[in-house]
Amino acid sequence: MSKQTRQNFLHGALILSVATAVVKIIGAMFKIPLGNLIGDAGMAHFTSAYNIYSTLFVLATAGMPVAISKMVSEAQARSRTNELGTILKVSVTTFLIIGVFGTALLYFAAGSLAELMNNVKAEPAIRAIAPAVFFVAIMASLRGYHQGQGNMYPTAISQVFEATGKLVI
Repeated sequence: MSKQTRQNFLHGALILSVATAVVKIIGAMFKIPLGNLIGDAGMAHFTSAYNIYSTLFVLATAGMPVAISKMVSEAQARSRTNELGTILKVSVTTFLIIGVFGTALLYFAAGSLAELMNNVKAEPAIRAIAPAVFFVAIMASLRGYHQGQGNMYPTAISQVFEATGKLVI
C-alpha cells in the first residue's frame, strides 16, 4: 500500500471516527432528555418502535452500501467513469424501492407489530418513525457511492445531520 493511499485511508478513518463520536454525544443528548420528557411509559413505547425500526434498518441496508462502494471504487480504478452514473442510478432506485416498502410496512403494520411486541400503545410511535426508513435507505445508497470515491465527508456529515435531526425532532 503506498504512502498516499495509507494517508487517504487514515484520513477517511479519522473523519468517520470523529463523526461517530459526535453522533454518540448527540445520541446521549437525545435519549436522556427524551426519557425525562416522556417518562418511563413513553420510553417503553419509543423503545418498542425504535427496536422495530433498527431491525428493519439493518435488513434494508446490511452490506448494500459496502457493495455500492466496492463497485464505485472498481469502476474508478478501471477508468470506467461512465459506469459511475449507472451505479448511482441503480443504487438510488433500489434503495428508493426498499425505503418505500420498509416505510409502508412499518406504517401499515404498526398495529400488528405493536401487538407482537406486547405493547399496543406503541402503535403511534411505530407509525411516527416509519418515514425514517425511507430517508435512511436513500442516505445509505449515497453514502456507499461517496465512500467508493474515497470521500468520507458526505457520510460523516450525513450521520451528524441524521443524529441532529433526531435530537431536534
